[in-house]
Amino acid sequence: MQETQVVSQEWVYQHTKPIDLSFKEIASLQDLQQDEQAQNDHQPRKTNSTAINLSNNHIDSIVDLPKTIQLLQPSFEFIAWIDLSFNNLTRLQDTILQFRNLRVLYLHANRLTNLADIDQLGSLPNLRNLTLHGNPLETTKGYRYLVLAKIPQLRHIDFCAITKQDRTVSSTIQRSRKRAPKRE
Repeated sequence: MQETQVVSQEWVYQHTKPIDLSFKEIASLQDLQQDEQAQNDHQPRKTNSTAINLSNNHIDSIVDLPKTIQLLQPSFEFIAWIDLSFNNLTRLQDTILQFRNLRVLYLHANRLTNLADIDQLGSLPNLRNLTLHGNPLETTKGYRYLVLAKIPQLRHIDFCAITKQDRTVSSTIQRSRKRAPKRE
């Protein structure tokens, strides 16, 4: 039985299973687009889902993620959950910002090295759960607090709830960085 939820005045959304493309040996989103276009020529596959699972593939870029999801369903506007864990991502392109209703983003076990790529996620107003463990950036001193400082709306980082103490330490770090003189 599906549960119906009113997402906006003009749109009613039914909860369905995630679009599951995990463990498909997908090398790139462009390859997936070609496969989906070929399949859609025979039989449309479009569904209404708020979640997509692309974990455990070989994806190294998400530049084409919105376009890819539009091939799979009518709109990506209401995507709330994306799993890109266990891929080969080295950068987090700003196309992720098109998913304004994103609440859960799994990026663990990739090759992300730069915390600056994560900073942009702070502009996703509904993002509550983020995983980054298993990426090289995890070794950055104070990584959890730095992520929280840039994305204060988070409730969980790496499957762990954010505590009051985490928020206190994070805001202390953020204030000290603002006061510190910039080196040139």
